[in-house]
This record gives sequence, C-alpha cells and structure tokens, in this order.
Amino acid sequence: MNDLPSPSDAEGPALFEGFADRIRDGALIGWARRVGSLEPVTVHLHLHGERVASVLADRYRDDLEAAGKGQGRHGFEIRLPDGRPPDGRLDGLRVAIAGAGDLPMSAPLRCAIDDLSVGAAADPAAGTAAVWLDLSEFLFYLRTHKTLSGIQRVQCEIVRIVAGATSSRVRFCMTPPEGGEYVEVPAAVVGRLVDRLTGNAPVPLADWGAYVGMIADPARRAKAAIAPGQMLFVLGAFWVFPHTPTLLAVLRGRGVHIGVCVYDLIPVYHPEYCDPGMVGGFLSAFSTVSQVADLILTISHHTADDVERFYRRIGQPPKTIRPVPLAHELGNGSAVAPGAAAGSSPLLRLIGGPFVLCVGTIEIRKNHGYLLAIWQELLRRHGPEAVPKLVLAGRRGWRVEGLYDALETTRSLDRHVLLIGDADDDDLEALYRGSLFTVFPSLYEGWGLPVGESLMHGKLCITSRSSAMPEVGGEFAAYLDPRDQADGLRTIEAFLFDDARRARMEEAIRTRFVPRRWSEVVNNVFLEIQAYLAGYRDGGERPPPVSLKPGAVVRLRRLDRLNGFDDMVRRPPFLQLICAQGWHPSDGAGAWMDGPNALLSFGLDTAGRPAPARLRVHLHVVRPSWARDAAVTMTSACGASATTVLEDDETMLSLDCAPVAMGGTPAVRIAIALDRLAAPPPPETRRLGLLARTVAVADAEDALQRLDVVEKLLFLMRA
Repeated sequence: MNDLPSPSDAEGPALFEGFADRIRDGALIGWARRVGSLEPVTVHLHLHGERVASVLADRYRDDLEAAGKGQGRHGFEIRLPDGRPPDGRLDGLRVAIAGAGDLPMSAPLRCAIDDLSVGAAADPAAGTAAVWLDLSEFLFYLRTHKTLSGIQRVQCEIVRIVAGATSSRVRFCMTPPEGGEYVEVPAAVVGRLVDRLTGNAPVPLADWGAYVGMIADPARRAKAAIAPGQMLFVLGAFWVFPHTPTLLAVLRGRGVHIGVCVYDLIPVYHPEYCDPGMVGGFLSAFSTVSQVADLILTISHHTADDVERFYRRIGQPPKTIRPVPLAHELGNGSAVAPGAAAGSSPLLRLIGGPFVLCVGTIEIRKNHGYLLAIWQELLRRHGPEAVPKLVLAGRRGWRVEGLYDALETTRSLDRHVLLIGDADDDDLEALYRGSLFTVFPSLYEGWGLPVGESLMHGKLCITSRSSAMPEVGGEFAAYLDPRDQADGLRTIEAFLFDDARRARMEEAIRTRFVPRRWSEVVNNVFLEIQAYLAGYRDGGERPPPVSLKPGAVVRLRRLDRLNGFDDMVRRPPFLQLICAQGWHPSDGAGAWMDGPNALLSFGLDTAGRPAPARLRVHLHVVRPSWARDAAVTMTSACGASATTVLEDDETMLSLDCAPVAMGGTPAVRIAIALDRLAAPPPPETRRLGLLARTVAVADAEDALQRLDVVEKLLFLMRA
C-alpha cells in the first residue's frame, strides 16, 4: 500500500493512502483513506485534465479490514462516463484524493489503460467486416491461465497473425460468460493482449487475471455490428458457455452466416476419456451448433471424417465441412536455432541428464500411465544408470488420480520421472531442444500439436498410430499401439539404445521434413471462409438448419441433460430449431411464442426421392387463459393459410401446404400470427403468445402416414 504525501493546505500532518485497482463492469474500483481517520475521503476521477466524477470512498471491503485499514469502509467505485470515455481513450485517466494527490495504480490497471487506449478510438473501417472471430472462450480462459495448450494455443497463434494484419475485413468480438449480445474487441487490444501473453510482459502472473478482466470487460465495449451476409466464426470451444448455441441460432435467423472450428468429437465417440461433467454439455451444444453452422472447419482430415459420421448417425444432411490441418511449429515463427546450446537453460540443468519428453495435459486420454509402466520395465531391464529420465510437461487434468498415486508410491520411479506443470513457451523450447526424442502415446487426438512441435525442433516423436496423429507425423514419426504396452516398449527401447537409428530419423527430419507454418493455417482458414461466402454473394437463401422426414412427430420441450451420444440420437435437442424466430427458449412444457408472431421452419428429408406435392402440418398448442377466444392464423410461404379460433385450452392446428425451395432444399416455412396479446398475470414478465408443444408433418396424399401421425399426436396430447 502506498502512502501519499499530505497536502500543504491540510490541517496538521496528514497521511493518505490508497490504490486504484482495476476496471470492472465499466467502473474504476479502488480504495483510499486518511491514515488514522474513519471518516471517508472524496476521490476524483480525471480524464485528460478534466474532472468527470467524484465519489466518497466509503464502501466496505473485507480485504481492507483484514489488512488493518480502519474498519474496511474505504473502498470506492467510480462509473466511467457511459461505461466509456467520451473519445474512447483512457490514457489521460487520473484518480486523486481531494486535496491530496494522485492515487497509484496497480500494474495490471496501468497495462490495461495503455492497451485499451491503443484500440479504443473510433475505427474508420467500422461496419466493413466480412468475418467476425468470436474470442469469448479464449478471453475467458485467459482470466485464469497464462500458459497455453491445445485449443487455446491454436486460437493464440491464429489471433496473433490476424490482429497484426492491416485488413479491416476481419474483426474480433466476444460475449460475457453470463450471456448477452456480442461486443467488439478492437484488433489492437487483442494484439497487445497476445503480445503480453507470449512476451516478457510487465504483468505479473498474480495480476494477470485482473488485467484480462479489464481488457475483456464488456461494459467498455461497443455492440458488435454483425450484419446479414457477414460470417461469425467461433474459433474456440463453443460448448463452454450454455448460451452460445442459442445466440448463434438467433444470428443465423437474422441472416448471419455461422462458422465453427471443430477440434475433435471425443465427447461424442469416446466419453470415457473426458471429464464426466462436460460430456452432456458438449453433446447438447454440438447438437445445436452442428445444425446452425453453415461452415465447419476441422483441424484434421480424421476429424472431418468424424463430423461426417456424426451427421449420418443423427439423420441430418451434412453442412459444408472442410479440413484445415494445423501447424507444426510451437509458436508463430518458432524454429530450431542453429547451434543453440541445449544446456543453456536452467530447466535443463535442473533435469540434469538425458531425458525423453512427453508434452500434454496430464489426463487419462494422453495415456501417461502407459509410459509409466514402460519406464518401470525399462528400469528393471537396464538399470537406472542406462535409462534416461522421462519428463512429463503439462498441467494436471482429469481422471489421473491413479497415476499420481503410483508416482507418489514409487517416488516418481526413484526420481526417473519429472513433472513440469504450466511450462511457458521458453520452457517448452528448451525441453524440445534438449530431449533425446519425444513420446506422445495418446489414445485419441483431433490433431496432436506436440507431434508437430517435436518435428519442428528436429526431434523424432514416437506417437500413436491412431486417429489424427499419423497426419501430423507422416513418415517422420515412429508409431506404436497405445493399447499394447509390449509394442510401446519395443519401439521406445529401440530408439533409446540405438543411436544410429535415431540419428537416421533426425537426418530425415532435417533434410526432408517441410513444416506447416501458422501463417499457412491462417491463410487456409480464410480461403475456406471466402470460398463459402462467395457462394452467397448475391444474397442466396440457405436451407433451414433442421430437416424432418414426412411422418415425423417432434416434441418441442427442453430436454434434461443428455446421457451419451445414443441418448442424443433418441432425443435430439437440435429439433428445437424448428422454432425459427419469435420464440422463447423451450422449457419443460414446450416453446412459448415471444409475442403475437412467430415462425416455424424446417427442411424436408425425402431420402433422395421427389418431395410430396402437398404436406399436412400439425401444431399442438396450449392457449393461455389471457388468450381465450383469440384467433391464430398459420400462413405457409407457398401462400396457403388457415385461421383457427382458440375455444379450448388445447388445440391441434393444421395446415395443408406445398413445400417451398430454400437454398435448393424442399422446405416448410409457416408464419404464425395471434390476433391479440394480453399481458400475463404476475409474476410472469415475458411476452407470451401460445405454447407450442408438438409439431408434425405428413404427406397429405399418404392416408396411412397421416393416420399414424394423428395417432402419435393424440397419444402425446394425453401423456
């Protein structure tokens, strides 16, 4: 805590102290007091030499009381004007105690003010974006982490290049974790953030979360002007925030193209490798995202095949799926420094001898227990003097309690196994450079970054011959069966004790391996996006996100948490997307109209046969008490219309209509209009029209199918 000198006009010797801590939710937060006094002091906020706000520092903070700062009632919170300074800049910000002097600022606050000022001024190219990159999950992750792996590593490298480009056609946006509309994050701010993340940034690790929180404060951001015809591309983990799939569906309904990056479908096909808490959430999110996405980019051909298999299993037409393989380099521009001294790193001196490296989060899928068993056998066969150490570089993940118990019981195989958590890029560079070779026996990967990073550093990687890893390593890696320890032991043992064999592989890497750079990945990503958007330059219509077979009956209520892929196939959440516009999110009863007008829309899956000339669409609705005797009209895009007076509490609405073409696909599009809208009784505050419970479609010329559909509907109405 810093003391401020007493002012010359104060009565007697007076000492003041305080701190400007951070910006949160559009307000500056800190504390200030006069030493030895419980009376609150006044704090002024100045911008560019002008006083813009004043408050009493009288808020209680338990951290102040714990630190002995009076009774803790010396905190303050000053709202920034309209959440943003008038000219969008903060570099002229000062906070002062009345009659005393300026308050010192925390290191993350100073950095945030610098970075926010760089990107805050009005952008002359605003509104010209063709592509918006959603960084919500990336920025959320960085609030609690400063080292990168996996998905966040990929985002960082792509963002670094895009933020450094001069094009205004790509812009960045985010939503807060609790939900809300997208706000723009200026490219200059994103670029500064990434530089501080990977460089020698003057933001201590302890203050990193506070700094990112200020950078990513949505209250300081303008609404992202995402317009029809543009693309919103979700670069990160779309399943982290529950609101993301619904928000994407809303934007697609407004004419925005939706793109997503799919890294893997491990929670779908191999839930046993995942944290049990995330499987249901991933399935629910991907069920919807897979249908609202217009363009899906995958990080490998293997993952593209998995996505296509997913669509076949759920019985929906696939979207545009394009593989864009990832890079081999650790970071943008990283490479093996010629003649670099492997022993120059303190980390390598700490290891103190030859070692084999395994990079990756310590989790069950990465198969570290497999390596531990192999090293135990190597030590038994050859003795500790002949066997190099095994270095595991990665933070602790999930379902590895047994591995850590074994390491504790054996004292890490008598210190032959070393764990290095949260290694930064400099650490990883040193580890790759100093290793004999690397091992990566993962059971399943969407790509396998450590395989490519090893090759990029001129080091052989012994990896699994499963999933996407052979795509990464090609002929320059050696392969093992990750489920056969005997095979793994033979392969690793051969390269440990045959220097000539290892040297031949390294020579092949040195002379023939052509690494893929992150700049190539970025170029390929945007070539695929541009190729997709080029097909809609004239404003062409897209197919509805969901297709139904004639004869289908769909309940519109929200589902409980899914219990695996088979459960998702039986109870697909994506069918709620039939409620295209003008609906509240479905609940346990069904989907409520958000006002008097709503839209139903779905494609027709005719299995390659011509679409029926005429369809009969049924909608089971519940009339709320305040809509008694209201009339509801269903109008198809083909022009057919039917009006029904709601005399009963529950009504089956029906409309015969012809399919219409949407994006080259036969489809049904029905507008629903209620002739009145009364306010529901308290405590309900939403605008509520009708409650839709079930929708069904049948070939109007197929009497048996029509009868079957009606029987199913009547059964559900009585259920």
